[in-house]
Amino acid sequence: MRSWEAEVIKMDRYAATSDHEPVYPYSVQLEAGDKVRITEKEEGGWVWCISKDELGAWVPKKYLRGNEGICLSSYSSAELSTKAGEILSCNEELSGWLWCVNQKEEKGWVPKDRMQRLQE
Repeated sequence: MRSWEAEVIKMDRYAATSDHEPVYPYSVQLEAGDKVRITEKEEGGWVWCISKDELGAWVPKKYLRGNEGICLSSYSSAELSTKAGEILSCNEELSGWLWCVNQKEEKGWVPKDRMQRLQE
């Protein structure tokens, strides 16, 4: 792909079945090569990490190289606020969470159990 061409990503449409508010008032932004300190492991493929800015966040283990805490690709821990009935576009599912975009172009993770996939 040339640098000026936009990548087309398939987005599935979902409706929020209930309200969701982010648990943390901040988000951690990581880039490939960033090193984090892994402090806690959890079932389901997520680990609690501390960023270079000393902020903690859940990071999918698949985004990290082994137990070294080296980020393999860009990652944001942002959660997205939703209201019941709101329609979102989602393109990634990880361990019970969906990466979504709302109609205001805000992006973040939403618990999949609070969403219902819409038929095309």
